[in-house]
Amino acid sequence: MTQHQPGARQRKQSKSFISLSILEGVSPPLLARLLEPHAAFLSGANLALDDSPATIARLHRLLAGEDVPDDLVDALLQIEALADEDNHDDMLAQAGTEQLDLFAGAKRLSTADLAFTIYLDHRDVFQAAAPALGTERVTRFVEFCGQPPSAPPSLSSRTRKERLLEAMRGWFSGRHRTGYVEIEIVETPTEFNFHIVHGRPEKRRTVISEDECKRTNLSYIPDKHDLVIYDARTHKLCVNAQFAIENNFYRRAIGEVYFGHADHFQPRSVFTGAPIQEEGPAALSIEGVDGLRSVTLRELVIERPRHATVFFKGDDLSKELQSRHEREVIRSGTIAHMRFALGVAGRARPLKVEVSLPNTLSYDRRIAPDVVRAFLRKRGFRAVPKEAA
Repeated sequence: MTQHQPGARQRKQSKSFISLSILEGVSPPLLARLLEPHAAFLSGANLALDDSPATIARLHRLLAGEDVPDDLVDALLQIEALADEDNHDDMLAQAGTEQLDLFAGAKRLSTADLAFTIYLDHRDVFQAAAPALGTERVTRFVEFCGQPPSAPPSLSSRTRKERLLEAMRGWFSGRHRTGYVEIEIVETPTEFNFHIVHGRPEKRRTVISEDECKRTNLSYIPDKHDLVIYDARTHKLCVNAQFAIENNFYRRAIGEVYFGHADHFQPRSVFTGAPIQEEGPAALSIEGVDGLRSVTLRELVIERPRHATVFFKGDDLSKELQSRHEREVIRSGTIAHMRFALGVAGRARPLKVEVSLPNTLSYDRRIAPDVVRAFLRKRGFRAVPKEAA
């Protein structure tokens, strides 16, 4: 196996994680400049770029396909990783170090436009900034267990999609929100990704008018992007939403519409901390996991009945796992949370993976998902045994 193969596989798995929000958030001229070298690819897909929501949504679906240029995928993933408020000032500082005036003769740039501008016009600064800034996009997914369906579900059915839309509009409207909902379903060889856009509660804020240099009131409804993944190999439903009640609604709605029963996906215990309690350091072995170079335990939370919760936290908890006294404490209760740092082939930084019992897994799913899945399965942290090899 060459060193390039893991990266290529990771890139293919990352396509479905290019978010719709980054494509919608950048100004159309900057997006057009990024896509200009790929005009033949867009022409072959019969996509004429404009700034309409329908065209941007179609571009988003196209980017999850099989023939997308790898350099375009890499560019969008890198830009999105830096295009958030946490990295805005750090990017400006990096530009200042290089004595660049990014705003000469121009108005203020949004965080998305700033990241695109630096990528397109100052690639050396962008490449220098990327390793220094937080480039992982950690996503928290709650996992629900399903049974193998008696027949393949019609996940691409337009009729079922309309039924799901109707259910979501009614549910969100009943929770003091707008009934506006969009659903985009992207199919990969092993998964179906439901990209859901809905409204948050209405907000009213004071904003500064750029033209008149004064404060004024603004009422608006911010949108929220949720992601639900159905894994056809393991029959799991993985839900990324803000609130537990939304996780449960998506579980029941997709189960009812596509599988015929609202409780098709069950909120069972998916993960366990038993390997840490029973095996100690051996639970962190990399044996038998291709692409895994190292595992470090950095956080443990132990819940004990009638006693205070115990927290272990540090750069490396291997000494605690070898200490007789600490092992007794770890075994005295139930592990509620674990945080690992996984060294992955082809990646300089360790990948942060957090497991919260009973069924929540958080990490950047664009990065080595097969390695993370294999580690949790082979070391026994996944309580549900029906996991694909």
